[in-house]
Amino acid sequence: MFLTSQKNLLYKAAQDLGFNMQDFSLVETPPVNKEVKGLKLTHKPTGYYFRLAVLHAEVDQYQAVIPSMYLFCTPNRQRVVLMDGEQNTHAGVKDWDTTVQVLKNWLAWLKAEAAEPDLWTSLEDAPSFFAEDAAITDEMFTPAEIKQLQERVQEVQERVSTLELPEEAADAIKEVVREIPNKAKRLTKRELADIVFSTVVKEAFKWGLTAEHLQYVWNGCKYLFTVTYTALR
Repeated sequence: MFLTSQKNLLYKAAQDLGFNMQDFSLVETPPVNKEVKGLKLTHKPTGYYFRLAVLHAEVDQYQAVIPSMYLFCTPNRQRVVLMDGEQNTHAGVKDWDTTVQVLKNWLAWLKAEAAEPDLWTSLEDAPSFFAEDAAITDEMFTPAEIKQLQERVQEVQERVSTLELPEEAADAIKEVVREIPNKAKRLTKRELADIVFSTVVKEAFKWGLTAEHLQYVWNGCKYLFTVTYTALR
């Protein structure tokens, strides 16, 4: 069995990185091959795991003790192509402190990976908002609607300026928004909405904006084009 104090160090390593500990399971695993015992920490939302195996201690021909613990984790990140279902092996661990440090490295990667937005899915799903919104039609904008767009564009630009965005990202987004009133004179509502939304979202993803900023981009697009959406959050 593993000491409670040892397992608690693993718990604290994940807790210190801000993980929801309900997302993890920790189980002792039965012996496999030369293993005496094992321990497996699984991140349930992704299925990725960190596993350690304690082996029978051996001595080589030079009377040196062969390291008796190996660490494994998924996915295998040492390949040129990420092998989602294969283990990455960290061999030759001699003490628990090293185990905890390797675990922390894995947890840091896991945290970043779990928070990574699926850009392809987001882009595929993006047009569905406009397709489902009956307020955005293929009709041309009226003069009154163009005037309203001009007012909202100004408000959105001012709001973008207050966000802590990379300068290039803020400039690119504001440039797209700035051209909306002119394009509204020759494009239908749906045509313009589709173009603006896809362009702005691509710029947002390109510069790796935070989830909070991505949500603002989404709300800003709705604010510009949806008659029933009157609150800029």
